[in-house]
Amino acid sequence: MNDSTAPGGGHRPAHPSENDLLRTVAAWELPRLIEAEARLLLDECFPGWFEQSSIYAYEYWRRFCQELLLHTLTLVCDTWTCLQPERKTKIMVRPTARGLRTVVNLTGPGEHKQVQIYQTVLAELRRPRNSQSSPSDFTLLHTLRREYTEPTVPFEAGDLEYVEDFAWFYADSWTQNLLERVSWGHPDPYFEALPNL
Repeated sequence: MNDSTAPGGGHRPAHPSENDLLRTVAAWELPRLIEAEARLLLDECFPGWFEQSSIYAYEYWRRFCQELLLHTLTLVCDTWTCLQPERKTKIMVRPTARGLRTVVNLTGPGEHKQVQIYQTVLAELRRPRNSQSSPSDFTLLHTLRREYTEPTVPFEAGDLEYVEDFAWFYADSWTQNLLERVSWGHPDPYFEALPNL
């Protein structure tokens, strides 16, 4: 759609809506997309890694962020379809000021939501939690930062073997929260109710 109100009768493209910028992700694109988001998540969660980390530590935490994103994407898709088989999911991409973002398009009878995976992971890491062994609330991000800055053991090449299990353990901890929000439509900063595409 063109805008003909410019001086001199010129035409310019109309400003696209957010949905106009969404497109389906090809299978070959997803690994690169997740890897780029993992590096951004690493820089946001663990700033200054290059100042104090060994190459093994950096690779460990980059892989950790990557697995968090992948497992959360899987959880969102599985959670959406587990209760009603007629629900559908589609992995899409949305450009932002800081790069491309993975978006899961969730559809079903009379339902439509879009979930940004990066924002979902970040929100879950920052969500206050409580424990019987802790006198006050804590966040997973605070716990991870403590392990990042003061590791209990030095990182070695062999540690990469276990990073996937470690990340999946963390992501599994927010399964119930995802289930409640997806199933019951709770308002949420990273579950967006947008018009159908």
